[in-house]
Amino acid sequence: MATARINAESLLAIDVGAVSTRTMLFDDVEGRYRFLGAGIASTTANAPFKDVLEGIRQSLERLQRITGRVLVDDDERLIVPSRPDGAGIDVVAATISAGPPLKVLILGLLEDISQESAKNLARTTYTRVVESIGLKDQTAPAEFTFLVGFMDDEGNTFRREACCGESGSSTEGPFEYRVKKTPDGQFKVMDLPIYMP
Repeated sequence: MATARINAESLLAIDVGAVSTRTMLFDDVEGRYRFLGAGIASTTANAPFKDVLEGIRQSLERLQRITGRVLVDDDERLIVPSRPDGAGIDVVAATISAGPPLKVLILGLLEDISQESAKNLARTTYTRVVESIGLKDQTAPAEFTFLVGFMDDEGNTFRREACCGESGSSTEGPFEYRVKKTPDGQFKVMDLPIYMP
């Protein structure tokens, strides 16, 4: 006989996607987990609702109609844990991919190791790297040099376009910025920002 991986009987999975919100019910039937049904509704992250909970409510209502199970109480709260009469669920798992990706700023000590590792990690999740900053070296006790990479809104590496009769464009970066600690304890950036004519 196989042993259970989790100590629960019923599981509700909620997936809030960019287009649809799904709720799926799994339960222990004769010692094995079985898929009992799913409720699907439109995701309500955008106008007119601007509230993902409304899509979850609609999806749960459909799931309750399909399965005949009561999953929420009169106050529209999930019943957790399940009751002896079969109402409710024991475990809830949720994922969300609606809306824009999370913007991430990467800070690393070494460009080749810590920054690159953080970028690889960010690529595995629902994120967009907006900037990458690295500590190149400490040039004096109160002065540091940072390597900063810039990206556009689509996550592409900064490109300097042709200007003033030049042809082509080039990818640039990371850029060096010196930061110096002043006598009053403040840190000041000593280099000018990128200029785009």
